[in-house]
Amino acid sequence: MWLPFGSKQRGRGRGRSWRRSAGAIALAIVSLVAVGFAIPVARGLLDNEPDQPDRLIRGDPWERLPRPPANDVLPGPDQGSAFWTGRELILLAHSPYDPPLSPRRPPDGLAYNPATSRWRVLPDPPVQPDESGGGAPVWTGEELLLLPAAGTPFAYDPDADAWRRLAPLPTGSLSHAADPAPVWTGAEVLVWDGFNIDQASGTAIDGGRGAAYNPQTNRWRPLPRSPLSNRTWAIQAWTGQLLLVISGSCGDEGRIRCQDGAAYDPAANTWTPIPALAGGAIAPEAASAWTGSELIIWSTTSLDEPIRNTARDYNPHTKRWRTLPPAPITPRRLAGAVWAGDRLLVWGGIRRLPGLKFDYPDDGAAYHPRSNRWRPLATAPVPGRAEPLTAWTGDRAIFIGGTNLGDQPRLDRGNITAITEQGAAYRPAGLPSGG
Repeated sequence: MWLPFGSKQRGRGRGRSWRRSAGAIALAIVSLVAVGFAIPVARGLLDNEPDQPDRLIRGDPWERLPRPPANDVLPGPDQGSAFWTGRELILLAHSPYDPPLSPRRPPDGLAYNPATSRWRVLPDPPVQPDESGGGAPVWTGEELLLLPAAGTPFAYDPDADAWRRLAPLPTGSLSHAADPAPVWTGAEVLVWDGFNIDQASGTAIDGGRGAAYNPQTNRWRPLPRSPLSNRTWAIQAWTGQLLLVISGSCGDEGRIRCQDGAAYDPAANTWTPIPALAGGAIAPEAASAWTGSELIIWSTTSLDEPIRNTARDYNPHTKRWRTLPPAPITPRRLAGAVWAGDRLLVWGGIRRLPGLKFDYPDDGAAYHPRSNRWRPLATAPVPGRAEPLTAWTGDRAIFIGGTNLGDQPRLDRGNITAITEQGAAYRPAGLPSGG
């Protein structure tokens, strides 16, 4: 069965990526084993008492979701992406079984309907024998688009439960080496790739490359070159007017971090530089969320132990950075972050213990911009995991996917948290009307 994402070197799950350094042995093991799937969805984070930042949030218990379809042959795809369509949660696997390991392998695409508490299996897209499949995903509000580095993109319509082929991308628009993260503007899909190499000379080309797709016309247009240097794993977010591209890896297996960024305005078809990050560069393994006015970035302070976590936000209107107060949870790498209506939720992650052992926290914290304070979350009813993917449904925050290899990882599938593992849901308390 074809998986909607081609196999490639990647780090943090879809939606944000990260790269470990060669020296970080333990995290390199996690990178080789890849991302799995399970679904913690937080329910009841902040209440209406923002003046008590250290009070544990209780009263709205976590709720487990029904177990997705699976079988007893394989634990399921161990990389993937999650999207909320407005009615269903769609899970797509990243890495294909090539060659297929079993005719009874688990589904590569699933959809969950909270209203019915039921899962369904997605059909396979119409891949031709000479096509490798794969692609960077983006939800347009009506369809899920998969944009490959080469070949034909596909679109999945969940209402029709069917795939269709789209116009091919312009030649050389993407490499996928930089793990591009497409965004939907309301009219176009924007996809930007910071990794560009001259094939003849092998030298890096600054400025990146990319394209914009209009579903109404089924046509692509090239994006202008940005003012950024060649990079991979940049943080990307759509503000409603601008595509923000910030930080990224500038070399040395991610240890050299870019401190600058740029904003692309599709209405003017121009790029504008973003000032260098206050407080130094962002380490890999960053998670980010757009609040409606600011981009919050949660990351570690370095690749080396001991680590600390830091949170910063960027306001594109004022073009200023600020550092947020520290969260009341133990330092960790690869936590998931999602904007939940009026607060930032952070959950999960991985901690390295002495003796190359690992711990996977099953707790988290909520940050409320109005009070500029954090509060801890109650323990989840599912095991903790590294780099969970996230989604917001309007009343539930979904943390989906992740890796939990136990305290002593091994390079096989035996202890991977997979797409077919049971998850949980959590509804934040005290949300304003409309979420």
